[in-house]
Amino acid sequence: MLIMKFGGTSVDGAENISNVLDLALTSRRDDEEIILVVSAMAGTTDALVRAARGAVAGEPGRTHILETLAERHESAAAAIGGTGTPGSFIGQTIDVIDSLLRSVNILGELTPRALDRIIGLGEGMSARLVASAFRARGIDAEPVDASKGLIITDDSFGEALPDLAATHASTRRILGPIISRGAIPVVTGFTASTAAGETTTLGRSGSDYSAAIIGASLEADEVWIWSDVNGILTADPKIVPEARVLENLSYVTASELASCGADVLHPKTIRPLVRRKIPLRLKNTFNPAHPGTLISGRFSEHPPAIISTEGLSLLTIRTESDGWRPDETTATLRRMANAGVRILLFVQSAWQQGLSVLVPSTDAEAAMMAAASGNLAANVRPNAATVSVIGPGVIMPAMAALGETGATLLATLQATADAGIIFVVPENDMPGLVRRLHAKVNNGRGG
Repeated sequence: MLIMKFGGTSVDGAENISNVLDLALTSRRDDEEIILVVSAMAGTTDALVRAARGAVAGEPGRTHILETLAERHESAAAAIGGTGTPGSFIGQTIDVIDSLLRSVNILGELTPRALDRIIGLGEGMSARLVASAFRARGIDAEPVDASKGLIITDDSFGEALPDLAATHASTRRILGPIISRGAIPVVTGFTASTAAGETTTLGRSGSDYSAAIIGASLEADEVWIWSDVNGILTADPKIVPEARVLENLSYVTASELASCGADVLHPKTIRPLVRRKIPLRLKNTFNPAHPGTLISGRFSEHPPAIISTEGLSLLTIRTESDGWRPDETTATLRRMANAGVRILLFVQSAWQQGLSVLVPSTDAEAAMMAAASGNLAANVRPNAATVSVIGPGVIMPAMAALGETGATLLATLQATADAGIIFVVPENDMPGLVRRLHAKVNNGRGG
């Protein structure tokens, strides 16, 4: 059995969906069962978050956002054609989203439960489109909404924890009959539900995690994550053209890279696969001939990797009083999480009597409001970036490279003992630092 997860860019429009079908059918051997897990179309989840936050603030922009989403999805549905094209379902879904946003607007409150319900609906439209495209080719496929009892979680809305034992049973009960009749299940990524049936999500970009959970539950032979890059590279090729793909990684190293911001992989993806010893392969939807990166329990030598992320904001949060209590950190992070803020990194400084929090710039305003709701003062440093270096013995060369480039250091965190470090720097300093680091940690090669 092969589990194949396709990201938002892979299912963005009818042409890309057709390419997904080609890849899925080519990858499936005559005797192999496949399950697809799909994300929402590129940008859909972010758009729904903006609409939800706008609704609670009384902003009128949600109508334009929903019209744009409807147009994109209905255009793809019309191009796919065939019987059972989900054009009407898209309209119904948009109506449901609009109704939920109106409720948020009236109540003046956006709870984590409500946000999960709203943003999880994007995957439903995507799964319907992909399943419909299969049927238009005469191939039996069935969309499966993971929030209808497939993946069972606790009620930690926004980043729920799966109940693997319950999910093991539910995936076999729900997906088993579909697979037995020779059909292809097309499962919504990122979404799940509590045992009581309330919609939850597994955290932003959690479709990878969904695929891993399903793969572990069904004891799949492999899980493949398809995105728009060739795998995990030694650096961003747009910054370092000579960067090379890391062809083989251990579970441990891959987890470290994902935790440091490797966009191609959700940090929790590895966990369900380790116990079952299921390999994970990262492949490029638009360059399928490339073998990608294989992640398994086998240790292999590889050069250090540099993960860089931009479009971030660094918040410095302090109390108005004279002292910063340890419980202030927990309460502040909880308020931000409840507001749907993606917290990428936080550093607590007792001597500074405060907290530094790194978030995507799109979440900065919501993070500021969450801090203010706790009567805390927050200053924001926009246009920040992270540069993470993972590999044995990289700490000293990385610090040397930082000094040689003269990059301004906004914050730092040691990721692992002598095997990883994270720098937070201004965006303008990031490319030069990445290039120098790549040359430094690769013993002078590449720059």
